[in-house]
Amino acid sequence: MPKIEKKPDESAHEQFVKELFALYSQNSFGSLSKRELDIFLFHWFRKLGEISGADSWSIAKKLKITKSKAQTLLYEDALHYSEEEYTLIKKALNKIPTIKADGVISLMVDDKYVRDAIRSFLMSNDCVTDLSFSSDVVKMSLDGYWLLQSKYNNENLGKLKRDDFINTLKQLPAKIAGGVLKKVVGEFAEREFSSLLGEVVEFAKKEIKKNSNEE
Repeated sequence: MPKIEKKPDESAHEQFVKELFALYSQNSFGSLSKRELDIFLFHWFRKLGEISGADSWSIAKKLKITKSKAQTLLYEDALHYSEEEYTLIKKALNKIPTIKADGVISLMVDDKYVRDAIRSFLMSNDCVTDLSFSSDVVKMSLDGYWLLQSKYNNENLGKLKRDDFINTLKQLPAKIAGGVLKKVVGEFAEREFSSLLGEVVEFAKKEIKKNSNEE
């Protein structure tokens, strides 16, 4: 799709009109396919705030379409405006994951494009990933989760070290893992989850010690 440079004093609505005209007239006027126009309008309606909510179900209800159709529009939007991929993945990593006793992280990712991007990253780094349980869930090793966070949220990791993160959470019993995450998120509700990994590790150490003393 044609990309028009935005002038400093130009409003978003003015930019929308310019890009719409450029798209609609890039070949011959009126030859634009309905699919291309739908993708363009969907992207801009989200950008202008006419379509709120990032999950496919909210979008489906707003547009009176199926969830599958909404997921397809989100996927096409991301493909055509790929400069947003980094932001989309970064946002997905701020969701609270589930930690299993075998050191596997499960992350709910509604956006299929983001799921595919995360899965591709994990596979390229030889990290275990499994989408067989649910189409909306990405399963990965602790090492894979660390690699993702260090690439997309490295500024939030502070002094936390990879080995400390992985070794601590591998020892965390599944029965108390959920409680650890909820406790930390509850205490620091104003912060993004990816900035709380250090606190998660410290609280997990205390719970591991407490749990071993009770056994």
